Amino acid sequence: MKVLVAEDDQATRANLCRLVQAEGHEALEAGNGREALAVLLQDGIGLILVDLVMPVMTGLDFIVTARSAGLLKCPVYVVSGFDPLWVEGTGVTGYLSKPVDVEQLRNVLATAELVQADQRSSAPLT
Repeated sequence: MKVLVAEDDQATRANLCRLVQAEGHEALEAGNGREALAVLLQDGIGLILVDLVMPVMTGLDFIVTARSAGLLKCPVYVVSGFDPLWVEGTGVTGYLSKPVDVEQLRNVLATAELVQADQRSSAPLT
């Protein structure tokens, strides 16, 4: 599964990508919301992990922009050290606190895989 990791802190992004890859998934990196929008245009993204506070375009701006453009077709989890109430009402799937708990991330990845498999099985045949 392709996982978009949008995080401006290079060390945190590298760690998240390493954890995603250790679970057998492909990590696609973005350093800010604008880069994440460009990556999101790729087919087959199964999960988005996005930081809230990033330069150029924040995580919340990314979510709002991607949603209004019809680009959010997979689970979106905010990864942040801020209060989870910041994302209340944004329509995100969930929230992971920094530093990310490996077991929680494994559960998020497993859930996203199930969602992606369900979407593939319910897609109309062409």
